[in-house]
Amino acid sequence: MKRVGLIVGANIEYAPYVKNYVKIFKDNQIEYKIIEYKKANLEYSEKENIISFQNKSKDFENILDKLIGYYRFVKFVKNILKEEKFFYLVVFTPQICLFMKSFLKKKYRKRYVLDIRDYSKVFKIPFFLKNLINNSLLTVISSGGFKKWLPKEYNYLIDHNIIITKENLEINNLEKNKIKIINCGIIRSFNENLYLIKKLKNKKNIELEYRGTSLISDRLEEYVKINKIRNCKFYGYYKKEDENIFLKNSTFINIMQTNDFLSKYALPNRFYKAILLKKPIIATSDNYVGDLVKKYNLGVIINKELLKEDKNLEKQIKSFIFEFNLDNFSKNCESLYKKIKKEKENFEQVILKLLGE
Repeated sequence: MKRVGLIVGANIEYAPYVKNYVKIFKDNQIEYKIIEYKKANLEYSEKENIISFQNKSKDFENILDKLIGYYRFVKFVKNILKEEKFFYLVVFTPQICLFMKSFLKKKYRKRYVLDIRDYSKVFKIPFFLKNLINNSLLTVISSGGFKKWLPKEYNYLIDHNIIITKENLEINNLEKNKIKIINCGIIRSFNENLYLIKKLKNKKNIELEYRGTSLISDRLEEYVKINKIRNCKFYGYYKKEDENIFLKNSTFINIMQTNDFLSKYALPNRFYKAILLKKPIIATSDNYVGDLVKKYNLGVIINKELLKEDKNLEKQIKSFIFEFNLDNFSKNCESLYKKIKKEKENFEQVILKLLGE
């Protein structure tokens, strides 16, 4: 059986989607190794099929330093590939492709999987993305929303950023008298969350809960303190294993997103959590999450144009709760879950067929 190399331009701990491939390879006895980029000292060690590159530089804020770091990593990768002689590659991270494009075309044409998990400015380089896709065996994307900015003439295989481990979704019963809106994870979207906090400030029977940290959460928390907002709490860092407990105790999951190019077309992990736990979503319009929430009637959508206006958000939320029908909502969640599961199964079948020969 032919060996596979996975090239990841980040610490493996911050690239959980790599596990989607690893699961397939382990289940089918396909030999593989992961080459990861650790931003520390220039050393590497092999452990459990992982080869690590560690960069000397500690300054990754400067764009030039970042590019130099990726250049060094790619140089390291090429040396490893000469030793390991993988037949197939799976290449993540656009910046890696920037420095490997010619190498991939020359040495691995139609033998590498291009895996796109987010948008990058390097895709603006003329013909860069098309050349990568043309020379790849297969192009994988993590969100159907990416098709809106990717070249239209190609086929793409969707692999969602989750590993499905259970057949049944959770059964959710909403507490209608006490509404809790939770944001779990890295807190982004300052303007959108500020709007939410302002409009629901000290509203009776509504509580806003933020778990996770970021510079944005610090700014929001400062605003809450200055304006003496009593129904909005910030709890900071939490253990990942406790996440489902917090989410289950909520009424809505907050997935309000900015209108930047990356957020607009991506599906965050919180979206999958909401479907699996059958929790209504609060989302903004004009993005892929908002489109799915509207299509499957999964929650409340805040129109982007209304963020600057004084609309009654409290009434909108309470109307959704008052009209909430658990059976209908469950069917909608299950319908979307089946679609996601089918796409996951298709991904596994295609990867196994192409790389497991």
